[in-house]
Amino acid sequence: MDINPHKEIPFEVLVSTMYRDDLSFLEKMFPGGDFSGFNILIINQTDKNRILHSPFANVRVVNAFIFGLSKSRNLALRHAKGEVCLIADDDVRFVPGFQHRITDAYNIYPQASVICFKTITTQGAPYSNYAGGTRALRPGNIKKILSVEVSFKPRDIRDKNIIFNEWFGLGAEFEDSETFFFLSDVIKSRLNAFFYPAFIVMHEAFSSSDDTGADRVIRARMAGFYRRYNKWAYFL
Repeated sequence: MDINPHKEIPFEVLVSTMYRDDLSFLEKMFPGGDFSGFNILIINQTDKNRILHSPFANVRVVNAFIFGLSKSRNLALRHAKGEVCLIADDDVRFVPGFQHRITDAYNIYPQASVICFKTITTQGAPYSNYAGGTRALRPGNIKKILSVEVSFKPRDIRDKNIIFNEWFGLGAEFEDSETFFFLSDVIKSRLNAFFYPAFIVMHEAFSSSDDTGADRVIRARMAGFYRRYNKWAYFL
């Protein structure tokens, strides 16, 4: 898909959240507390007592009575309307100008189906030891990518029937590694995927995936080893 560098790309933020009944949480996520200039799709995993509604044309809501982070991501992928979309959770804060950094990257690499970016911590440090420049994504360099660093073109992803594996991710049988397998499937499908060295989002210096000693993380990664290499893991 060719992109006109003089035309802003239709852009949508896909937010996963739970048990919300008002939109006030968005104010903490967007620069200056103003989300009026963004197209947003919210997947609210909830119960019938806490239903979220949006009075704003730029904010769409899907109230879902199913649970699991990968299920939330897949609902967002199914309902996404943006030409380019960014995955988000309700505990992140976007840096000023984040959307322009994303659209600029797709203007530079119009062949890209997926572009991943950088996270800065609330202490002002890079979240990970990122590469210094742009590079293509390969199986060996996607292990530490956070889901909130991932942007993609939904049409390309849907055309290849790529989804998040619902056995993996918070709230699933194996509570980690869903982003790794999503990106692995992107690479296997021979879609163009890149890392672009621009900060787009702020997050605490520790995420659930960093707890490498936790039983759920160890179990998920061993299950992932089995999925990837088709070898038995002793505890499965």
